[in-house]
Amino acid sequence: MTKAKVYFTKEITPQSLIAIYKTLGVELSGKVGVKISTGEPGGHNFLHPDLIADFVRAVDGAIVECNTAYGGRRGSTESHLQAAADHGF
Repeated sequence: MTKAKVYFTKEITPQSLIAIYKTLGVELSGKVGVKISTGEPGGHNFLHPDLIADFVRAVDGAIVECNTAYGGRRGSTESHLQAAADHGF
């Protein structure tokens, strides 16, 4: 079995995300989904849109996320879209 390659950067910036992607040497085509969490309403545990926007554009992608199965304030599409908007998405 071949060992997995692990990529790491201490620099967490929009530019470093694109640099890591380019390091992979993979060119994505077609519809590209970028799976992230837009965060719980009122929370702070999500990647800020300013951090990922350039990367999403670079891969011509769309952010993909689904409603939560446990209900809560992301359990319906309407409330989920509101939470995303509140966080700047």
